Amino acid sequence: MARQFLQKLHADFTISYDPETDVATQFEVIGMPSSYQFDRKGDLVKIRVGFFLENMAACQAEIVELLKQEPETGN
Repeated sequence: MARQFLQKLHADFTISYDPETDVATQFEVIGMPSSYQFDRKGDLVKIRVGFFLENMAACQAEIVELLKQEPETGN
């Protein structure tokens, strides 16, 4: 089902499957699909459960803003 869903959206990102539910357990996934946004420091800043076309533009805008952040230099 995930492949069919992503083909409809023409997703261009890496998809990983978690048949042992290790990652799903770590992130306490409560529904599918779930997405997690991290900032450049690696901090979790947003969790989304479900997918709604009407929210796609807002989601993309949030990702663009996260990408504008200055990368951590490690100093």
